Amino acid sequence: MEKVVRAVVLVNSFLLCNAILDLTGTHEIEGVWKSSTILPCIYVPIEDFNQATVVWTLERDQTRVTIIQRDLSGDHTLLTQYRGRVSIQKEIPGNVSLQIKKLEIPDSGHYTCKVTWRAQNDSLITKEVTTTFRVVKVAVSKPIITPGHLGLAVPEGARASLTCSARGSPPISYRWFKGEPGGSAVHLSNQAELVFDPLQSSDVGKYYCQAENRARSLVTEQSDVVQLTVKDFKETMTTSPSIETTAHAATIPDYEQDLQEPRITSNSIETMVDAATTPDLEEDEDLKMSHKRAVVRSTLASAQRTVKATRADLNKAMPTTAGTEVTTLAPAAPDHEKDEGRDG
Repeated sequence: MEKVVRAVVLVNSFLLCNAILDLTGTHEIEGVWKSSTILPCIYVPIEDFNQATVVWTLERDQTRVTIIQRDLSGDHTLLTQYRGRVSIQKEIPGNVSLQIKKLEIPDSGHYTCKVTWRAQNDSLITKEVTTTFRVVKVAVSKPIITPGHLGLAVPEGARASLTCSARGSPPISYRWFKGEPGGSAVHLSNQAELVFDPLQSSDVGKYYCQAENRARSLVTEQSDVVQLTVKDFKETMTTSPSIETTAHAATIPDYEQDLQEPRITSNSIETMVDAATTPDLEEDEDLKMSHKRAVVRSTLASAQRTVKATRADLNKAMPTTAGTEVTTLAPAAPDHEKDEGRDG
């Protein structure tokens, strides 16, 4: 009787574990071509039941093949076309979902996840869940036109470009047109980038592009129209005076002002001489005249040094321009010096 009771307990435990050890998945999933996806296969681990094997198979055209399997020795990818693209999750206990990278159209089909557990009495429990997977393409989006670094108003003779770009599953084909959509537009190119090198006045006009790809069916989208303007080269030059005019207008007045400051007139020399003459010299006219001459020569020498220093500073500050000369005038000889010359 005791043996019967134990047998009943074991059977009930097995049935309970068999009911609890269940796989959770998704019946249908879509994946985008060239992207990645995960096919769920999850269970809740139970003590005394250890995962023995995990096998993922693919059924396509009524043929089932094993893609990848996990056992005590590790994971093994069996199909060549899936190597490097598939893996079984292992970060979380109970999560044995399948990840597929770089999806291809032939990856569509029925995927089955089969897990086998081993109990302490070496009995085995196997569960499986099947997911129907389909790889699809994303239809192309409305394209956007991006001008080159010079924008949509470009000087004549320069290099200009317009680039058409759209989102969607590759391959995406592009077409460029000049004119109004629906009108007498002219087909120009089948490239994503439309280049004008060099840009000519005849290139002025309206442009638009089309982007096309094949998702479930052929999809074509059209961009907005942009206006390309060709500017005359003269318009791109800054409307400012020439270098020669700028140099003369901005520099010469300051230079002349600097030259005017050290100029010494006869009246000013007389004033300085009189101010510098000591009362003791008044008694001797010859000594007084000699002193005046010395003061005049010293004053003129100082003025000439000031002029030379100002000229040197201006030559450093002014840009060297062909055909531009800065003419400096030597200080005019004071009237007093002329008188002295006659006296001599």
